[in-house]
Amino acid sequence: SQHAQQNGNKLVYIQDAERLTEAAANALLKTLEEPRPNTYFLLQTEPSSSLLATIYSRCQVWNVPLPTEAEALTWLSSQFQAETSELLTALAMNLGRPLLALETLRQGLIEQRKNFLRQFWLFYRRRSPLEILPFFEKERTVQQVDWILAFLSDAIKYKLEIQNGWQTLDLKTGVTQFADEQTALGLLTANKIMQKVRSDLLTINGVNTELMLLDGLTKLITDVFKD
Repeated sequence: SQHAQQNGNKLVYIQDAERLTEAAANALLKTLEEPRPNTYFLLQTEPSSSLLATIYSRCQVWNVPLPTEAEALTWLSSQFQAETSELLTALAMNLGRPLLALETLRQGLIEQRKNFLRQFWLFYRRRSPLEILPFFEKERTVQQVDWILAFLSDAIKYKLEIQNGWQTLDLKTGVTQFADEQTALGLLTANKIMQKVRSDLLTINGVNTELMLLDGLTKLITDVFKD
């Protein structure tokens, strides 16, 4: 309800708009239906995310295209000093998005992801959630689940002989070995289980995060890795 002292336009930016609860989305909808003068809303969401249809219908959609790999690589190399292979890995991890790739490089997330997925491998081999559960970090849990999902997704692509769009090319040996020991249906089931864990982490409040993770990891063992 407030504007700048100079009485100019006001911009309201909502990042990850798909994470709004139903109550929050409905409250926002009322504002969108009757906005105050000179007020603009910018909602950011992933293309694959589910946004409330009534909100979506009241927005003008702008799809922001990705730069080509060559363009992204040239820009990244001007922002961060690293081997080309490392820059390409950062881009692959972030589906070609250079700003997120730069953040990945600056935070050293390539090595962190590699170490975390080593623990996932031990969890898989030993069928024990205790091999990976203590390595989930409170502030990075969803991202770590995304790392597992990327590993599973690439295993499915390998199984189906899809060569493009891999996120874990730097771990291809482990991915292929893992995929060779699974069925395509099993990999799809594993992906569905971890997608459910991710969704629960984002939408369910008041439940112990560790319990949600343990439930998903246990289902991987009983439903996918049981043989």
